[in-house]
Amino acid sequence: CRSKMPIETYKSKSNYFTGELWNAEEIAKMAYQAGMKYIVITSKHHEGFSLFPNENSSWDIDDTPCRNTVLQELKDACEKYGLKFCLYFSQCYDWTEEGGFGKEQSAYLGSDPWTEEQHMSYLEKTIKSIQYLIKTYDPYVLWYDMGFSDKKYYQPFYEAQELYWPNVIVNDRLANNRNLFGDFATPERTSGNGLDKYCEACFTLNNTWGYNSSNDILSAYNSMDVEKIFKDFILDSIGKGQNCLLNIGPKPDGSIPEMQKSRLRFMSKFFQKYGTITGGSRANKTSYPDWGYIIKTDDKTLKCFIFEPNVSNINLYGFDPTYITSVRVYDAENEYSENNYEKTEFGIKLFNPLNSYSETEYINTFDTTITNNANIGVVEIKFSQPIIILEAKPLDTSGCIRPRCFSINKYATKNYRNDQLSLFGKGYCSTEFIWTGD
Repeated sequence: CRSKMPIETYKSKSNYFTGELWNAEEIAKMAYQAGMKYIVITSKHHEGFSLFPNENSSWDIDDTPCRNTVLQELKDACEKYGLKFCLYFSQCYDWTEEGGFGKEQSAYLGSDPWTEEQHMSYLEKTIKSIQYLIKTYDPYVLWYDMGFSDKKYYQPFYEAQELYWPNVIVNDRLANNRNLFGDFATPERTSGNGLDKYCEACFTLNNTWGYNSSNDILSAYNSMDVEKIFKDFILDSIGKGQNCLLNIGPKPDGSIPEMQKSRLRFMSKFFQKYGTITGGSRANKTSYPDWGYIIKTDDKTLKCFIFEPNVSNINLYGFDPTYITSVRVYDAENEYSENNYEKTEFGIKLFNPLNSYSETEYINTFDTTITNNANIGVVEIKFSQPIIILEAKPLDTSGCIRPRCFSINKYATKNYRNDQLSLFGKGYCSTEFIWTGD
């Protein structure tokens, strides 16, 4: 739509959407090995294509050479690896369906081409599409996008949600005003700052939200280095007690671009060595030291991620050292667990230098050897007593101290939904797939 391509010309591109290399189990396994807890797959994006048989749409997976079981295959694979299966659905923007929203905000027309009657008909069909998805695939989370600005458009969805899928977790994008609805917030390309509900920060591994062949080149690969992914995406989110959603974009044949697979492999190796970092922490003064992040991974364990590790005599402040039982300092080759620290008045001082973690691998796509380097040191501190992380008050608008309030949105009142929200507020990492074949 933004490219001003005629709709029928764009739809004809779906002939290339074959999915012959789609391997749901491989994808679920990669996510599991990378320490993720759930997967979100795009069932319909803004272009209007449904990745499932949809009798309420004029364009769906049955209009392509691809088999129509991809969602069920991924759901089955998620269950095998203990991952939660979640669905993204663009309920507002639809650039190809009669009555869909969003064309007037694109470069294609500049004005709304549809009548009010056509809009309301679109809403009715869209709600039926979501009902089918919920009934058929039973997702843990329904991920809305591009919210409605007018109550007459979003209210029917909210009423249907409360009537037909009341126990499904939903995000905050049903309406443009994200404070109206939703069980968790979804800041995009940045982590949240002082939000008063559960939060999932959304990032992408390839600079776009779907597959783009221009990204599958070495220069694009180098522009999204693993250190940035760890520091700016994963650790920045999890260190604030938020979930981190990492998007990848499969190719029309269903395969995952090598650039993105390499990033996931590195994450897997990193977590296999240092352990997963789910658990998160509420924001407090000790969570945001200048040198990195402190993350509470269980009741008696803190993991410190140090962004400039190649120095000695690192001071860690902000906790009572009296109850420390062990300190483990990791680097790429060794683990130091004895005589490597001394207790100070407000923390500990490390004596051993930390070496950054790196992995070298050969990338077939680029016919070259790549060294992935995460200039991050890891220190694990265990205590004899449970750790209580105190809430901090915001000091200024710079966001250096970020409070977390872990309260559920007023619309999420059902006990079942409250229990389901245990997926959020834990600093989990997940992956999202926007796979439209374009």
